[in-house]
Amino acid sequence: MAILAESGVERAWDCPQCRDPRDPKLPIYTHIAGSVKRKCEDDSGCVFERGPHVIRAMTDDPVFAGMPREFRAMESYCGQVEWAPKGWESIATHGEGGKTATQCLRRKDRPIYAAQFHIEMEGPPESLRRIMGNFLEQAQRGKFEGP
Repeated sequence: MAILAESGVERAWDCPQCRDPRDPKLPIYTHIAGSVKRKCEDDSGCVFERGPHVIRAMTDDPVFAGMPREFRAMESYCGQVEWAPKGWESIATHGEGGKTATQCLRRKDRPIYAAQFHIEMEGPPESLRRIMGNFLEQAQRGKFEGP
């Protein structure tokens, strides 16, 4: 979602591993701990975040209602979004021990969310069920009740 919001579908994008650092086509997307020049799609030297990690909500967004400020969620990636694109805001970041700062984004004007962590993966179900329930409740109301 962040990549599409930043670049659209017509603009070319490039792999963080094999991009020209002097002329990156898609600087919003990088690898955790920086990009290392190597063969395209070779993730062997990447830093990964896998398994349950602590996520920290940065706002009192309705999607986090009834949850503690910090919760656990499953992660499985080496790529990351560096910043919130125009019209979006970052609403969650990593907790202690995490590396990926942009964990959840929300459109500023409507209830459209993009999460780095995996809400669909098996793992700490209590927080993910609550997030999904909060989102569905907001969607059923048919209007955005932002913070």
